[in-house]
Amino acid sequence: MTMPDRTPKYLLFLVLAVCIALAGCSIGKKPSAPEGLQTYIDANLRFSISYPESWAEFLSTTGYGPYGPYSVDWNVQKEGLNNDISMMVISIPLHEVVPGIKAETFLVDLHPNLIITGNEAESLPAGEASRLSGYTPDKTLQAWALDNSRRHYILVFTAPPDYFATQMTLFNSIAHSFEPHND
Repeated sequence: MTMPDRTPKYLLFLVLAVCIALAGCSIGKKPSAPEGLQTYIDANLRFSISYPESWAEFLSTTGYGPYGPYSVDWNVQKEGLNNDISMMVISIPLHEVVPGIKAETFLVDLHPNLIITGNEAESLPAGEASRLSGYTPDKTLQAWALDNSRRHYILVFTAPPDYFATQMTLFNSIAHSFEPHND
């Protein structure tokens, strides 16, 4: 008595299993934003980040200040606040950064009256970062600075001092959504 040839069934099962495994891979997958947030992707500055949908109208891709060509920003105007909430992402190629320059230097260039009050290491999904805290006479600031193999990134959040603490959970969530993109 001969046994039936099961090779086609096993081969079909193997092909099906490989297809299912490949479908679950994230190769080429577009970053997705948590509920209430949308994702901004900048192919030129090589990053993506999530931000509140209500901030979309405040997005400026021209940047400002000394890092204008290397930045995008959101200056959110809230009724009743004496100053704006802002978020800026700076992305500079490492070959254009002076060796040994610290993130504090970039921040003081943007906010000349800035007093840095803290600098501590923090792990973000994008990698190891320096988390900097500080203030000016009219703003409180939180920033994360990190590098990948090709770029230096700084995420900067500011808000009026009396409003800043209420935004920290949001700022942390946005910083944790940041993804550098490789060239």
